[in-house]
Amino acid sequence: LNLSYEGAGIEFTDRGDIPKNNSKTQLQLLLPGYEEILSFPAKIVWAKKPGENTINPSITMGLHFRDIDLYTHKCLCGFIWGNQA
Repeated sequence: LNLSYEGAGIEFTDRGDIPKNNSKTQLQLLLPGYEEILSFPAKIVWAKKPGENTINPSITMGLHFRDIDLYTHKCLCGFIWGNQA
């Protein structure tokens, strides 16, 4: 997971069809240090399935967050600010 203020890059195990670009989704995350799952409405910006002879059979996908509520935005900012190197 590569998380930013505006979106995320995620990687997950191939479990079927690749999501379509520009489709809508909900990303749900339980951030370390938080007790509740946060929900991020998002648009899929890009998605890529690996080639046939790839060692790592995972799908990678870029998400752009859309219309995040104020509480979720504050939690996201607090997590990012608290974990900067």
